[in-house]
Amino acid sequence: ANSTITVNGKILTFDDVLYGYDLIFENLALFSYTTWFGVSTQQDPSDAFQLSSLIWREQPDLLVEIGTNTGGGAIFYATVMREYNPESLV
Repeated sequence: ANSTITVNGKILTFDDVLYGYDLIFENLALFSYTTWFGVSTQQDPSDAFQLSSLIWREQPDLLVEIGTNTGGGAIFYATVMREYNPESLV
């Protein structure tokens, strides 16, 4: 696969695009707008969905979230985990 893209005559690598997305996400504090069941997750949705895929694949019974702010991420991961094990803990 080609790892570059041309936008308005400028050649960008996929790393350029991803880095730009990360800068915009952080600089505009877009993490402040992501919620799950009305609770702020303070996370990039792309990161959260990748982590939820990993959790689903590995299916742990216990997840310890370190550095939680409002608890939205823990609620999100608990929602995923409760689908395969109603007794799982976050």
